[in-house]
Amino acid sequence: MKRARMRLKNLVWSGTAAFFMLAGGSLLPAFVQPDSAQGVVFAQQGEKSDTDSGRKTRRTPALKEKTYKALAEAQTAFDASNYAGALEILNNLKADQGLNSYERAMTWNYIAYVYSGQEKYQQSINAFKQVLAQPEIPEALEQQTLYALAQLYLVTDNQKEAITVLKKWFTLTPNPSPDAYVLLAQAYFQLDDYKSAVAEAEKGLAATYKLGEQPKELLLQLLRAGYVELDNNPKLIDVLELLVKLYPKGDYFAHLSALYGERGDEVRQLLTLEAAYDGGYLDKQNQYVALASLLLSNDVPYKSAKVLTQGIDKKIVEESVNNLRLLAEAWRLAQEHQDAIKVLQKAAKKAEDGELYIRLGQSYAELDEWQNCINAMREGLKKGKLDRPDQANLTLGQCLFNDNDLDGAIAAFTRARTDERSRKFSDQWITFLKNEKDRRQRLANSLM
Repeated sequence: MKRARMRLKNLVWSGTAAFFMLAGGSLLPAFVQPDSAQGVVFAQQGEKSDTDSGRKTRRTPALKEKTYKALAEAQTAFDASNYAGALEILNNLKADQGLNSYERAMTWNYIAYVYSGQEKYQQSINAFKQVLAQPEIPEALEQQTLYALAQLYLVTDNQKEAITVLKKWFTLTPNPSPDAYVLLAQAYFQLDDYKSAVAEAEKGLAATYKLGEQPKELLLQLLRAGYVELDNNPKLIDVLELLVKLYPKGDYFAHLSALYGERGDEVRQLLTLEAAYDGGYLDKQNQYVALASLLLSNDVPYKSAKVLTQGIDKKIVEESVNNLRLLAEAWRLAQEHQDAIKVLQKAAKKAEDGELYIRLGQSYAELDEWQNCINAMREGLKKGKLDRPDQANLTLGQCLFNDNDLDGAIAAFTRARTDERSRKFSDQWITFLKNEKDRRQRLANSLM
């Protein structure tokens, strides 16, 4: 199956709202606590190893109460969308030569988030770099800053820097969240490094299952896109089966159905789209048409017609010539000739050739409506561009005969015989019609 390349621009977090998912809408990290004393103390004491990471704890100075209050004022201004006021407070604080390294780092951290709130992403990046430039900052602040930088680099289309920063973040994080792997996978994907993108997304899936959680849709979308690019259909089917189960949407069902068709599993191909239809998930024209075509090819014409009719009624399926042709064929095979005729009447007027008028005439013939058959056949022949005008004349001749127009029938069969494929049959009819004319003439003479 020829597939369009799947890009992930629409899957990458962008804008302020996405960026502040990290910050939780607050500038103030949870680990910040003011020091009630005015002197410098350390947030962590000693050189004991951290039991989780195996790394030594950092001796980090704490916030003085004065600094904490200034940061809280900046937070209040930020919450009120008073960005200029927040920056004024923070710039004044930044100019204080008495700040310790942690206080200076926190001031830059606030500045970074204020700039981000204004979508001034480059200024935000520069401020976060200043956070990292401060010595002996808490590891939690370093982790938060690196993660925020990675997001900003992605927002500003600097994927290589995003990858570099994220890799450093991973070295500081013993148990990375699935979202972090997703972020790294997004960066690789935008660089067209699909193998690395898939590898990171798969790590994210493993981390999700380790937590006993349900995979997020974005993670599964990344895997889907990556497997498409790598032509890994077996794994693509696996992830689509998860998507239709956890996040059922018409696109997922249609894609999965097409893949089943590619591997020759026609039963699952049909059942998958039927399940989507029955669940009300189909929302695109190609999905309705694909299901109707599958039903028709599997000898379920009545449901095929109902599917298309519903799609048209919902304004999802266009009443194009091709769609109406398919609908008419479904009604015809379902032996619902009147419904087929109504559709063909509409489609024949739209078509550029006369083929659908010929089909309309044939439908009238099946109902013994000879005059309607004659009119439709003549309209089709007049419109032209027919694949087999000889066959159209054969049907016209039979309808004329049944309408007791023997001369008209002979003329139609005479036109049909110009095609060698219909000559023998036409000649038989012509011979019969001439004999029938003679018989009727003799009968008429005998009654005079």
